Amino acid sequence: DAHVASAWAWYESIGRPSLWLAPLVGYSDPSFRQLAREAGAQVASTQMLDAGGLAHSAKYRESNDLSSDSGPLIVQVGGSNPTFLYEAGRHMAALPSVAGVELNLG
Repeated sequence: DAHVASAWAWYESIGRPSLWLAPLVGYSDPSFRQLAREAGAQVASTQMLDAGGLAHSAKYRESNDLSSDSGPLIVQVGGSNPTFLYEAGRHMAALPSVAGVELNLG
């Protein structure tokens, strides 16, 4: 399957990590992600971020300090508006530390 091959290629591109920091609401801020990396985490996730805020507010994007992360970083984006989700993903894809976007649609 091309989809499976693509997924493995992505995994290879971020260094075949085995230790991931899961998204933790209220904890997965930049400082906590850095501590987790120092303790051995190879990939870190953000807490769930609002798609509308990411899509339409530079202040919201800056307040979550995603550009200073050493990466690879997985950004968890929550929302139900397809346009907001698309725009949020577009903004996240422009950041060098962001390796992927996890969608939370529930």
